[in-house]
Amino acid sequence: EVATPNLDRLGLEGAIFDAAITPLPETAPSHASMLTGRHPAEHKLVQNGRRLSLAELTVTEQLGLAGWRTGAFVSSFALDSSAGLDQGFEVYDDDFFPAVRGIGEFRAGWLGLRLLLRFGDPADWPSLLERRGDATVARALAWVDTLPEGAPMFLWVHLFDPHSPYAPHDGGPNVDHPAILADEPGHHYTEAEASGLRRQYAAEVAYTDVQVGVLLDGLRARGRLHEAAVLALADHGESLGEHDIPFTHHGVYEQVLQIPMLLWGSRQGWAPGTRSAAPVVVLDVANTLLDYAGVPKLTNTDSLPVQVPL
Repeated sequence: EVATPNLDRLGLEGAIFDAAITPLPETAPSHASMLTGRHPAEHKLVQNGRRLSLAELTVTEQLGLAGWRTGAFVSSFALDSSAGLDQGFEVYDDDFFPAVRGIGEFRAGWLGLRLLLRFGDPADWPSLLERRGDATVARALAWVDTLPEGAPMFLWVHLFDPHSPYAPHDGGPNVDHPAILADEPGHHYTEAEASGLRRQYAAEVAYTDVQVGVLLDGLRARGRLHEAAVLALADHGESLGEHDIPFTHHGVYEQVLQIPMLLWGSRQGWAPGTRSAAPVVVLDVANTLLDYAGVPKLTNTDSLPVQVPL
C-alpha cells in the first residue's frame, strides 16, 4: 500500500495490463527479451553475467536504422554494457563511477574500476553496483537536451531502487540489508528485520515513483510528450517473504513472475484507464514500440493487445 501518483496517472490516462509476466525473473535476461522480442531460451542470455549475441536484432537497432536517436541510462551493474544490451544505442550510460569521489574523471581510475568489477567480485563493492534514480534521470534529461528539436527519440531509463538490497528513505530505523544478504543463505529474519525491510521496500517504490514524475515532467517541459508513447514496466517481481523466499526474486512463483505494466500514448486508440486482463509478456514490448513508431516489427510475436494508431 504505497502511494504512486505518477505511475497511477500513466495508468489512469493510458492502459493497465493486469496479467503481465516476465519469462525469467532476472534482470539481464528479462531486459534482453524486452529489446529483442525473444524468449531467453532463444536469445540465450539466460542469467546475469552472460552476453547477448551480436547476431540478435534489437528494437534499438531497428529504430536506429529508421533514423531515430537512441539513448539508454541504466542503474544497475547487471545491465553493464558487457551484457551486450548496448547494441544499437548511440549513448549507453552505465558509468556509475563519477559518484566515487571523482575517481571516474581520471582515465586510469576509470580503467582500474572496470577491471575491478570485471575480474573481482562486484558484491564486494556495493557502491559501484547501482546508481540512484535521481542521478540516472538527470543524466537522461541532460542527453535529451542535446538532441535537435523534433528528432525522433527512443529513450530507455532503467531505475533500480526498488530492488534488493533495500535502502532506507523515510528516516526510520535502518535495517542493514546488504549485511543480511552477506549472511545468506540461511539468515533467520527477526520480526523487526522483516517489518523494517518491508517498510524500506515500500519507501524505495515511493522514491522511484517520484523519479518517474521528475522524468515525465522533464520530458513534458521539453515538448517531448506531445507525440510520444510511454511504457512503464518491471523486469521481474519481488518476494517479501511469500513461499519462504525473503526479500529477493528467486523461484517461479507469481510474486516474482507477475510485473506491473502501463502503456500511455499521446495518440492512443483506446479509452483512458483501459484495463486489460489478456496475458502479456515482456517479449511484447519490442513490437509494441515499433508499431507505435511505424517501423517494421522484429519478429512474428505479438504487440500489446490495445489499438495503437500508426
